[in-house]
Amino acid sequence: MIPASLKNLPEKHKKVLRLLAIALAFVVLVYFTYTFFPVRENADPPRTWGWAVDWKNTIRPGALAVITGATPYIRVTRCLPPWIYLLVSPIAVLPPELGAAIMFVLTYMVYAFILYRLKASPWVIAAFLCNTFVFINAKNGNVDFLAALGFLLPPQIGLFLVLSKPQVGIGMAFFWFIEAWRVGKLREIVRIFAPVVIAYFISFLFYGLWPLMVMNMTENAFVATLWPFSIPLGLLLLYKSIRERNSLFAMSASPFLAPYVNITSYAVTLIPFVTQPWLMPIIAALSWLR
Repeated sequence: MIPASLKNLPEKHKKVLRLLAIALAFVVLVYFTYTFFPVRENADPPRTWGWAVDWKNTIRPGALAVITGATPYIRVTRCLPPWIYLLVSPIAVLPPELGAAIMFVLTYMVYAFILYRLKASPWVIAAFLCNTFVFINAKNGNVDFLAALGFLLPPQIGLFLVLSKPQVGIGMAFFWFIEAWRVGKLREIVRIFAPVVIAYFISFLFYGLWPLMVMNMTENAFVATLWPFSIPLGLLLLYKSIRERNSLFAMSASPFLAPYVNITSYAVTLIPFVTQPWLMPIIAALSWLR
């Protein structure tokens, strides 16, 4: 029951209270994760499947390299754009165990926020968060949730996130490209895509052609792609998205189009089921059968 005094508060005060409640929940969940989950588990040597292996071995060292003026691109698994490393750098300067706990909680909270903004019911959000892809993403301390967060942003900003992990967001980028063409042809495409293209060129001046390292990641032991056999499914989802002007299907297409996909990236393939309250729990349960 909500006290009558709270119901009568101005809307702006209610928003502040909601933000404070979310912040408190975040702190409590981080404390619980740090205290009771094996975030102190050793993630070395690289390519072991230990807790926070991606955070401790690749993403955190890459972020620390960027903020100290060094290059993060000394290992093939470090191929995120420099702005992603900058985004996570406030977490990277913390002890790695605490950072791992924060990344774990952030993964769940951001995915919950994405589904909330897509107007999913609480039941669907809870079911989605129970899928194995979100859990492994959170456990490994990866940043797929940042790429997925870009789906909700204006295209000029969202492209900086969705293109940071093409196996998560390239489908959405293509959807935005077609929509830009529909709205204003070449001029609109330039307006939307120029900022991210310029940012990539600037990063090449500082770090060289670092995206080429992705070509070597197809040899990674943890690749979970069906490419090229999955390409027709990815194209079908894109076609449906463009034809219906429904971005939900574009959000789910990328893992089927990319030659390199880790299992964590398949979380976005469940997004079209946000409107299926009884199907989402079944799919989330089936995701553990691997």
